[in-house]
Parts: sequence; structure tokens; C-alpha cells
Amino acid sequence: MEEEGKNITYENTYRMTPEQREKFKFNKIEESTQAIVDGIMKDAKSVELECSSLSKKVSDAVISSIVDMINTPKDEKGQDAADGTPVDYRYKVAIQTTVGEIQDQGVRISSRCLWDPQFDMSISVYCNAQGKYCSVIIFCIYFQ
Repeated sequence: MEEEGKNITYENTYRMTPEQREKFKFNKIEESTQAIVDGIMKDAKSVELECSSLSKKVSDAVISSIVDMINTPKDEKGQDAADGTPVDYRYKVAIQTTVGEIQDQGVRISSRCLWDPQFDMSISVYCNAQGKYCSVIIFCIYFQ
């Protein structure tokens, strides 16, 4: 039996920083995104007719590849785990995709975000293929 009048103190369960095994491998995300964008843009026929669907197709393919990477089980050191335990990632991912046709014009794409530079990251991937361009910016923001 517990004594009456005894104070129980609970500690906070939130974390302000990610654990080592939860940190993103940004270079793997960049490599896979570049391969996806190159493949989709190479197969695209006409940008002016399918620009919005092409942009959605690129965004969906990139986000599904990132989700697959996130859901790959990791061990304590961040390596792929043999026992199959998934890691609870606290990163939120946002993607901005721009697709267009290259005709004697200049395009500048920019974004602004408020974040912690120690844990948050943005990745930019650009592709030129057969008179078309595609720019993908991925924002990975740690969310506690």
C-alpha cells in the first residue's frame, strides 16, 4: 500500500532534440529524389498539356520514397535494424514542386521558413530534360 500524502512527481516526456537514430540521412534523400525526378521528366512528353499532373506525379513519388526511407527500421546507431523495429520519427516533410517549359525566360524559385538550423534541413533538386525543367524543394522540419 502506498502512504497517503506522498507526492508523486512526473517528468516531462517531450524531447527538444532528435535522438541519434532519428536523424535523417539527407544525402540519401537527395540521391533518390534526383533519380525520381530525372526518370519522370525523361518520360514526360508535353509539359504544357500535363504540367499540373506532372508536378503532382513528381511530388507523390518523392514523398512516397521519403516515407519508405522513414519507415525502414533502424537500430541504436541509425543503421537498418535486423529485428524490424521502426523508429518514431518526429520530422514533418513538405515538398514544393515546380514544373515548366524552357523558353527564353528566367525563373527564380525561393521559399522562406522559420526553423532550427541544427536539426531542420531543406534539399533542392533541379532537372533539365528535353526543353523542360523541374525544381523540387524538400523541407524536413523537426517537430517535438
